[in-house]
Amino acid sequence: MAGYIGLNEVAEHDVDGDTTFSAFDKVDSGSLDHEGGEINYNIGTSGQVVKWRNMVVPIGDANTVLRTHDLLACAKPAALGSLPPIIEAIQGGVVNDSDAARKQEDCYLDGVELTCASEGVLMCTYNWKALTEAAVTIASAATKISATPFYFHTGAVLIGGVAYKVQNWTASLANAIVARTSQDEKTENYRLPEWFDPGEFKVNLSVDARLPLGVDFTAQFLDPITFIFTATNNETVTETFTLDLTGGEGLDLNSEPIEIAAGADEVLFRIEAESEPFDLDIWETSLA
Repeated sequence: MAGYIGLNEVAEHDVDGDTTFSAFDKVDSGSLDHEGGEINYNIGTSGQVVKWRNMVVPIGDANTVLRTHDLLACAKPAALGSLPPIIEAIQGGVVNDSDAARKQEDCYLDGVELTCASEGVLMCTYNWKALTEAAVTIASAATKISATPFYFHTGAVLIGGVAYKVQNWTASLANAIVARTSQDEKTENYRLPEWFDPGEFKVNLSVDARLPLGVDFTAQFLDPITFIFTATNNETVTETFTLDLTGGEGLDLNSEPIEIAAGADEVLFRIEAESEPFDLDIWETSLA
């Protein structure tokens, strides 16, 4: 038979484990993959070779146009030393073909990236890790998300409470969760992780603006900066998305280069900043 195209595929999630799957927001690209599991060779005298494979971790990613908040609400741990909220299951692949899809369970977001460009819409990339997976048959696709995106022209970007003609920005959250296993008895051929340990929570920000922020990067002491983005959609009852990076200890500036442009090319003023490790209060998102 002929091969498949993207029209034959789906990406779905079941956050609360009620066995009802919801479609991801519009997916531009993604994968259900593995991390680890590489072959190991131990070579001895006379060319003797012993080989084995290490632990293999189910992972996945999806680059989407953000229209809902269900998954994004699972990005941040509730407290230090905790994992982010569990996503009971994520599945994806070809629809209506025996075992042509993959289902991952006990999933945790390892990181998310929000980005928006002038003349664009708000995008969100999810990266996750899972404890188990299995081949599945997805009989039919979940209902497509109908909500409209969040547009650049309905948005506002403030850095330290001031507008700087921002052109592009990217904010990323990393949980850096770590897969673990043990020598406890396992089922046959079982190399999946047994649990996850929390990692170093961190937030990074990159912004391109047309106006300089006027920061002296060589000063002895630099005050932290703040960032907030809001935008609305085109629903009958308008919803507002907010990314608020004004809490906690703020964002520490790492660089502020001035580009040298040619002719009529635009001059962009870029800033790069990051949060203190484990500052959970720096990241807040909402949709209301």
